[in-house]
Amino acid sequence: MNRFSTDIGTFEGTLMGCFGWVVNGMIFLTYLFITAAVLHWSVIFFCLFLLVILVLINGYVSPVLTSLKALDNIEKSPIYTEYKNTLNGMISIRCYK
Repeated sequence: MNRFSTDIGTFEGTLMGCFGWVVNGMIFLTYLFITAAVLHWSVIFFCLFLLVILVLINGYVSPVLTSLKALDNIEKSPIYTEYKNTLNGMISIRCYK
């Protein structure tokens, strides 16, 4: 079992799972913003204020989540290495059986 392929698989699975949520959320926010702007123009300022706050929160949370994912992969690495060594050893065990 190759650790690199496992990391890529984890990344692609997480990315594709989140992509649908992001697209759906962006479409919803666009419709919400257009509706609010049509109803009352001052809502635009409130929406822009919320957008700035969300960007600041994302800038803080994103590096933390990346660090946690890296720590999780480092923690699991010895388990994958042991599993790979066990599978590689099975060939020699079956050879001498």
